[in-house]
Amino acid sequence: MLNHTAVRVISAIDGVVTELGNRSHSWLLTTPSPWSPVSIAILDLKGKPLIQRAYRDDVHSSAIEKFLPLVLDIEEEGQQVTPCFSSQGINYMHIRHSNLYLLALSKRNTNAAEVIIFLHRLVSVLVEYFKELEEESIRDNFVIIYELMDEMMDFGYPQTTESKILQEYITQESHKLEIQARPPMAVTNAVSWRTEGIRYRKNEVFLDVIESVNMLVNANGNVVRSEILGAIKMKCYLSGMPELRLGLNDKVMFESTGRTARGKAIEMEDVKFHQCVRLSRFENDRTISFIPPDGEFELMSYRLSTPVKPLIWVEAAVESHKGSRVEYMVKVKAQFKRRSTANNVEIYVPVPDDADSPKFRASTGTVQYAPDKSAFVWKIKQLGGSREFLMRAHFGLPSVRSETDVEKRPPITVKFEIPYFTVSGIQVRYLKIVEKSGYQALPWVRYITQNGDDYSLRTASEKGNMAFMDHVEDVAVSCVDCDNSDFGAFCLPTQILSVLTQTAHFTLHTAASAAGLSLATDLLIVAIGLFVTTLVCMKIVQVRRRHKGVLAHNVLAITEELKTGTQYTSIIAMLVESFALESIWLVGATVTNSISLLNTSGSDIVQRTIDISAATTFFSSTAPLIQIIAYLLVIFRVSMGIAWQVDTEQKLSSLQWNMNIAQTTQLSTRASIRIFSEEEA
Repeated sequence: MLNHTAVRVISAIDGVVTELGNRSHSWLLTTPSPWSPVSIAILDLKGKPLIQRAYRDDVHSSAIEKFLPLVLDIEEEGQQVTPCFSSQGINYMHIRHSNLYLLALSKRNTNAAEVIIFLHRLVSVLVEYFKELEEESIRDNFVIIYELMDEMMDFGYPQTTESKILQEYITQESHKLEIQARPPMAVTNAVSWRTEGIRYRKNEVFLDVIESVNMLVNANGNVVRSEILGAIKMKCYLSGMPELRLGLNDKVMFESTGRTARGKAIEMEDVKFHQCVRLSRFENDRTISFIPPDGEFELMSYRLSTPVKPLIWVEAAVESHKGSRVEYMVKVKAQFKRRSTANNVEIYVPVPDDADSPKFRASTGTVQYAPDKSAFVWKIKQLGGSREFLMRAHFGLPSVRSETDVEKRPPITVKFEIPYFTVSGIQVRYLKIVEKSGYQALPWVRYITQNGDDYSLRTASEKGNMAFMDHVEDVAVSCVDCDNSDFGAFCLPTQILSVLTQTAHFTLHTAASAAGLSLATDLLIVAIGLFVTTLVCMKIVQVRRRHKGVLAHNVLAITEELKTGTQYTSIIAMLVESFALESIWLVGATVTNSISLLNTSGSDIVQRTIDISAATTFFSSTAPLIQIIAYLLVIFRVSMGIAWQVDTEQKLSSLQWNMNIAQTTQLSTRASIRIFSEEEA
């Protein structure tokens, strides 16, 4: 029987065995063990057998029905159900796939690791045949399943487990079934994973380098755990018996190799190859040489435990308001280079189970509430490198909670896919295809980085212990005591205002506002605008006085006509209007922010009767646009003033040249100066 040490070992390596079972290493099953399983069964969640095959008569079929009660008894005792356990002299070895149990039984000491691998291989073969392995597909295809089980195991010993070979003589279509005098050549051939005589009109090879990132970040922003699970998958549509040689970049370094690499090396761990790879050659010169199976397969897999920074960083602040409602502020940032783009980004933020009345605001993408998952999902179709966005959510809580009731929040999970990018830096240098017929084949390579099964970030503590909110913590526009349930009416947090001002970072006002110096900055901007406007007006007055001095000595009538100085007045008026426009907006933003600050600081003393959140939002969001308009108007009027000065000086020169006689020249006409007739003179 299985001793306790063996049970603990098998339980510890079950994850590794699961990974091995997903590979096509049939050679792992070629060495017969002294005692193999005598019965294989597939059960539903209630423990009812759907398929059972007894390869020997050592174990009675009633032992299968005792499996689920034994599992329930172990769980009730508070113990962990191991992949292998014994009861009444019978060894139970099992795995779970979806809503099914795959069970193997034996009465004697068995190579448990071999049995677990075989069960995983059985799952992969059935999935290859039926796409989805579930109770309904088993009932509809039980005849084929029995045939497959008979071919994959004989008298308790594993035989052929390669799905490509099994599909040659066990098909799902009845008209293709033919009695063969002998097994296919591939079963007894040295290359058991590929048959001869394969022909394609177009020979192509598609190679995908896929890396999945698993990561856990705590509430303080520190990476607790990170790993990269990589796989090189291929789709081969090649004729004949080709031999392929795959070369990776020099930075790749396999564990225990002892070789050196230029630059920072990529140390791969847990490297696993498909059985087609010539391991002896790989051990000698690290060349990946193989005869590929036909169709789709996984050439190799690897793991990197090197620490990496999160590709997509998510920060969240949660603020509860007297237990009646809760607000979320979420910021997402892409921490990879600008030339890359993440596609189909989905951020799952958990919320209380009884949350209702969801309301969302997002700077990009769409937000949906998923009550079945107790979370809301922020979907961003494309997230460019080094970009960041903000989202705010508001939920009502029907059951009032105590302020001291701290709820354990699940972590935030993120899904994404980044094409043409690998975290490890692995690259395919070459893929050579050699076949005796000498045809030309087209190799294609694609790189994909995606989230793993566990890419999660812990939610920040209450009221947001986050860096991106530190600078607005003292001037936050609070909504703690607002009784208005309308999402459009309650106060907009200064986190959003801060992001809006940071976006318009081209002005001094926005840069200083981000540092919390809004009032001082507004006064400084007003003073600078007043000073510049005064200087420009003084310059215009100086030019006007010089022009009047020149005209006074020559043509008195024309001087009287120009006394009003309408052009100069127009320029000065527009400059003053531009300054006033900008100043009014700055003063409005300062006043509304100051009132909001007063309301926030006196929330426990002063009864707030004035709701200025709409005005605060309006002035803060439109201030950068108004500044741009004011600056453009100033530039326009200054350019007009320069043109008017040049034109006027030309007119004055013409008048002085003609002494005191006003000529009807082009210059005088363009100057809009009325020419006197002889009768009027």
